[in-house]
Amino acid sequence: MGRRSRAAQMSRLPRGAAVITGASSGLGREIARQLPHTTPLVLTGRNASALETLASELRGSADGVDRAVETVAGDLAEEATVERLVQSSVRLGGATLLVNAAGAGVFGAVSGAPATRAAAVNRVNIDGFTLVTARFAALMVSAGRGVICTVASVGAFFPGPLVAEYYAAKAYQLSYALALDRETTPGGVRSIVVCPGPFRSAFHARTGLDATALYRNRRLPDAESIARFTLRSIGRRRAVSAPGLFLPAALYLQALLPRTLVARAVHRLQTRRAGNSQYGRRAPRPPTT
Repeated sequence: MGRRSRAAQMSRLPRGAAVITGASSGLGREIARQLPHTTPLVLTGRNASALETLASELRGSADGVDRAVETVAGDLAEEATVERLVQSSVRLGGATLLVNAAGAGVFGAVSGAPATRAAAVNRVNIDGFTLVTARFAALMVSAGRGVICTVASVGAFFPGPLVAEYYAAKAYQLSYALALDRETTPGGVRSIVVCPGPFRSAFHARTGLDATALYRNRRLPDAESIARFTLRSIGRRRAVSAPGLFLPAALYLQALLPRTLVARAVHRLQTRRAGNSQYGRRAPRPPTT
């Protein structure tokens, strides 16, 4: 992207503080790095040390101006953590952008997983997501402006054998965010969804997905390129966005097919992805960002 087009893209972003969940690694961290230096940041995740390292990197001055960056380490499914986020954003002038980039997921069959696996995944992808989104949506509507960007997945459109909890949670996020958009648009607030496909990031490494055949044998985009796409999507305010040409076409075609056939096809694909990897047979502990 040229300097002029990038400047034009940045000019379309909301003016005000940005709250980024899942900022301690992966896509959330890259989005924080790519936002304009003039954007005050509230970074949240579970890894306090990683958050502080990123905050120190981003606080450096540009054109003689120091950047305001605050961190909040904690569990977004707890109201106390979300309230700390709110207070941090208020100190920075109020949030006009929320990026939901936190996520948890595992690769493996439900029948071979501990009973607590779904609860651990859903605490991040559903409980925490819902709590923080609802709280900031109310604040933004009161202020009459703002954008909420939810990073879901192309998996939101598919049943997901071997990644059942993750795909189901992303479908919840997609539905919730689009419903919210209809409620908040009259109040000056947009709720948009970005649905990337597979890409290389710390999140995928911790889930074990990078050990599958898909990640070993294909050239995939990295978190930096998906972060750029996410910021372009925020600037355009498009309700649902997926990068590239293949993914939008696949999303259109799958809607025309019987769901049982789609589930069978996804199961076959995920089994091929597993190859000889251990992640086709057992489920590791859900990682979070």
